[in-house]
Amino acid sequence: MGRTNWEEPNDTVFIEQILVPAWRVMLDEELQHLRLAYDLCKYGHSQDSPPRKTTGEPYYVHPMAVARIVLDEVQFMDPKIVYIAFLHDVLEDTGLFSVHHLQMVFGRKVAQAVKILSKNDFAAQIRDGYITREESDRLYFQRFYNGDNWRATAVKLADRLHNLRTAKGL
Repeated sequence: MGRTNWEEPNDTVFIEQILVPAWRVMLDEELQHLRLAYDLCKYGHSQDSPPRKTTGEPYYVHPMAVARIVLDEVQFMDPKIVYIAFLHDVLEDTGLFSVHHLQMVFGRKVAQAVKILSKNDFAAQIRDGYITREESDRLYFQRFYNGDNWRATAVKLADRLHNLRTAKGL
């Protein structure tokens, strides 16, 4: 029986679908960072409670799919954008890493893009009554309209594309 899209991917899938295409264009150090981004994503989302979506698949399947979209479909061979794709939910969903941690490992550009993709900046403001959920959504999406960080915008589009593809009832 063939593999269905909700079965837990393993390292073989990562190697075949992401590492092999990246290997052709990335330097050894970039490949090491790619593997680290994948490992941080997988570890961070394995700590989620519960560690699975309602579909039964682990949370890290989504960032992995976003990375595949960026590499295969959009064909961005920029290493930083692939790291960002893997890490785009770790600040918001896991609470295990900070922007500072990401900057120390992946550099300022990657950390800044992941921060832009996170809604963490608005959570306390909503909780404390400074802004409404609608205002936070508007402010969040304004980040992508100004075009200051093309990598964050590209990952957000790939993120939305994967969300649309996997939405139930459409």
